[in-house]
Amino acid sequence: MKQVSQVVNQINCFRRDVSASVATITVFSIFAVMMAAGVALDYSQIARTQALVAGALDAAVLAAGNDMDNDTEVDQDRFEDFFFANISRRVPDPEKFKIEDFSIDKNTGKIYGRASADVDMTLTRIAGYETVNVQAESTAIYSTNYVEVTMALDVTGSMRGSRINALKEAAANAVNILMPNDRMQRVRVGLVPYSSSVNIGNGRARSLTKRASRSGCVTERPGGNVTDAPYSRSRSWYDRRAKDDCPKAKIEPLTNQKNQLINKIGELQTDGSTAGHLGVAWSYYLLSNNFNGLWPNPSKAAPYSNKVKKVAILMTDGKFNTYYQGVPNNNSPFGRQQDKSNSNAIALCNDMKKPRGAAPGITVYSIVFNARDAQKTLRACATPDSGGTTYFYAPDNAEELNLAFAAIANDIRKLRLSQ
Repeated sequence: MKQVSQVVNQINCFRRDVSASVATITVFSIFAVMMAAGVALDYSQIARTQALVAGALDAAVLAAGNDMDNDTEVDQDRFEDFFFANISRRVPDPEKFKIEDFSIDKNTGKIYGRASADVDMTLTRIAGYETVNVQAESTAIYSTNYVEVTMALDVTGSMRGSRINALKEAAANAVNILMPNDRMQRVRVGLVPYSSSVNIGNGRARSLTKRASRSGCVTERPGGNVTDAPYSRSRSWYDRRAKDDCPKAKIEPLTNQKNQLINKIGELQTDGSTAGHLGVAWSYYLLSNNFNGLWPNPSKAAPYSNKVKKVAILMTDGKFNTYYQGVPNNNSPFGRQQDKSNSNAIALCNDMKKPRGAAPGITVYSIVFNARDAQKTLRACATPDSGGTTYFYAPDNAEELNLAFAAIANDIRKLRLSQ
């Protein structure tokens, strides 16, 4: 019996030792699980805050760049306003966020920002980490280039009614996008309303044709020249057959006065046939410094340069069908006139797109408004699509026309995030 009692005592001692060990292991296991959960929670908080800082900083840098692009002065206070406007909507304690560094280089167009935030820890405090500081930095490059844009706008008879109203809205919207402020410093826009001819104004017509024109309208350049070579005065700039369908709206040379442009767009009236090559030609001439003798000083085009982005937007709602030089008076508008107008337009587009030495040529966007028969010519005129950028548009209705003009205007003003 004594031996049995000793065995029982030993078993009981073993059970007490095992229970104590299991309890110890259990406590440590629970602690380890809780610590792991705490670390995971804290890590999630750090990652979330890091994303908030980075997102708000990117938005602030881009907003600052957009302001600079709109000729609005940006200092650190304004930059911080952009940053905290994003932060305050997402966290209850924005005071824990801070702008560490901010700079703008107006020569390169570089905007840099660095921000930080303190993240309160939970169970990780046990390891001595009460807060963790997270940081992010962002850089944006906004364009320091000057921009010159011309819009060749179809005001022919087929545009009357709802079509001209749609064009007025779309073109005005594009001007508002290109020029958020009136009298922008680095953006100028010119208008070229065209139908059977182009109205450049009586004074300019006189200086170009050696004679006064009651209408101020001109037709093809002498000899069918498809370049922007310096011009000379010649009677051949005008054909009397164009006098009855001269557009009432005159060319608006390059200007940075937004309201003036929008008013001119609102005054557009329709009449006449489609000498589309003339719209192309005068879009070209407005952008070429070789024609600066026709324009007042504020409207003179800058020389071709890497510092100047020159863009022509060509718009029509029908196939080009009217041409004068070398075409007999009794020729049908659907014969040689049509062929010559389209071939001349394409030749002009090809020439304007050519690089000028180290400087780029003119970027050409084209819009065919609900007119499939004009797509071949306007597609050939447009700069080839590349890098996700579209240069040819074929809208079928007013809404799509507005979207096309808006897409082009936004593309011209596009701001790229570099980091």
